[in-house]
Amino acid sequence: MAYVALYRRYRPLTFADMVGQEHITKILKNQLKTGKVSHAYIFSGTRGTGKTTAAKVFARAINCLNPKDGEPCNECEACKSILEGNSTDVVEMDAASNNGVDNIRTIRQEVAYSTTGLKYKVYIIDEVHMLSAGAFNALLKTLEEPPANVVFILATTEEHKILPTILSRCIRFEFKKIGKPEIIERLKYVLGTLNVGYEEEALERIAYLADGGMRDALSILERCVNASSGDVTAAKVEEIVGTVPADLIESLVINILDNDVNSANKTVNKILEKGKDLRNINDAIIEEFLNILIGLSSEWPDTISDTVKEAAEGVSVARVNLIIKHLSKLDEDLRQSTNGSVLFKAKMLELATKVPVLDENMLLNKIQELEMKLEEVLRNPPAPTKSTRKQDEKAEDKKVEVKQESSVDNVEKEVKKEEKSVKLVQVKAGKKQLKELSKIMQRASDEDNLKVFSALAGTEAFIEDDTVTFSTKNGFAYGVLNKDTSKDYLKTLVEDEIERDVNIRIEYITEDSKDEKSFEQMMQGTDVPFQVID
Repeated sequence: MAYVALYRRYRPLTFADMVGQEHITKILKNQLKTGKVSHAYIFSGTRGTGKTTAAKVFARAINCLNPKDGEPCNECEACKSILEGNSTDVVEMDAASNNGVDNIRTIRQEVAYSTTGLKYKVYIIDEVHMLSAGAFNALLKTLEEPPANVVFILATTEEHKILPTILSRCIRFEFKKIGKPEIIERLKYVLGTLNVGYEEEALERIAYLADGGMRDALSILERCVNASSGDVTAAKVEEIVGTVPADLIESLVINILDNDVNSANKTVNKILEKGKDLRNINDAIIEEFLNILIGLSSEWPDTISDTVKEAAEGVSVARVNLIIKHLSKLDEDLRQSTNGSVLFKAKMLELATKVPVLDENMLLNKIQELEMKLEEVLRNPPAPTKSTRKQDEKAEDKKVEVKQESSVDNVEKEVKKEEKSVKLVQVKAGKKQLKELSKIMQRASDEDNLKVFSALAGTEAFIEDDTVTFSTKNGFAYGVLNKDTSKDYLKTLVEDEIERDVNIRIEYITEDSKDEKSFEQMMQGTDVPFQVID
């Protein structure tokens, strides 16, 4: 007998066996018991949540000769023929590979004929959103005037791609992601029937990686069971799926919280040596910081160790939120990057680098608050005393003396500011991107020059004649790269890569160069204490 995959062998045969979709199975069973069966349904939801399984159970239930409380008996001639795939009245079609008009026209021709042995002719169309526009229009005609003995079940992972005219003619059910507890219980049942032992931590890890999909969970479990004899352990899951040991993830999280760049660099190197999928690793780090966020906001989850709790003491919720945002953006960047290891390492070292302000919105809100207080003071100045009146008289005499001088100074400052803005936004003809930037970053990392490596993340490099310009929108990075020692170091790296002498120039660019203000300028005149860390 041919081997059958676990997700097929343990596919539910009744609505009662389905996990995590009780809100849907209850309605379907009530329709079957009352005889109010619709002519068209849409089952939507993420992969592996039971859409096709529910469609097959429903197809048997409406044709079952001995239904029991809205469930198929799976023993009568009708149920057996459908289960064995021998019935021509239940047709399952994959729209991904049969998405043309001709495929739907064939269905339109078939529905005109009566069934060959069942009460209902059922068409299950998987990934229906893949149908072409012409195929959708052809299907629409059939849905407008359906024969009484025909039922359509359209399954999709992207409901928004289906024509509104199709959606309006169907009863729609949204299959939700299956919860971790339900997945773990199902895995325990499967392992029990297979007589295979397991670690609780291993099943929790599989449930997390499945991301709400029972099929994915069973596929991962099957790989672990087939890998070798013995129990399913957390170490085996990490080895099979491509994750790294939990202690390395925990160490990296602590390094970031402690702003320990050197230790973070060593931990990242150990992670990269494993050669595992960086997106899976990034997901695990995000999960750890999400648990920290929950712990700082309410109660600490059981999955957080005492060492992580200790490292998180005194860390603000705003900082953890910002870290999670950076990591979420990193996931998207890793998906598109051709050199993910450099990108991953740069981001981890950036997060571990101590900076004076992490949440820009908080800083801007504080400045706005101070400006409002200043406006209030200017509108309602305090009443002058004798001493202040004398001081005002002296100040007025001085104003006359310096008025002309200050006016000239202001004009000169404005001219210099405009000249600087023009230089910042000017794009020179013939300027080309420096293709060797990633190699330069890699070499800085290999030589443990972490400050330069971290500062180069997000920096663009251009070469024109004998000048290489490093442009950055990050003020902290600009401060690091603009040092003479850093420029000399970059000069050496660049000349080694392109094999000719060059001059190094560091350029700081803001989104609106004409209105650019440095951090010190923004804070000037306020009573907010601040420190720019070099």
